[in-house]
Amino acid sequence: MMGERMEILPGKSEAIREAILEGDWASIGVLCSGQ
Repeated sequence: MMGERMEILPGKSEAIREAILEGDWASIGVLCSGQ
């Protein structure tokens, strides 16, 4: 689903992946918008 987008944020992909597993979409939004 968001696998391709994670390649753009290599440093944060791990944190984003954990947030997805926890269903923490608020954190995902912050991580993605805070490039």
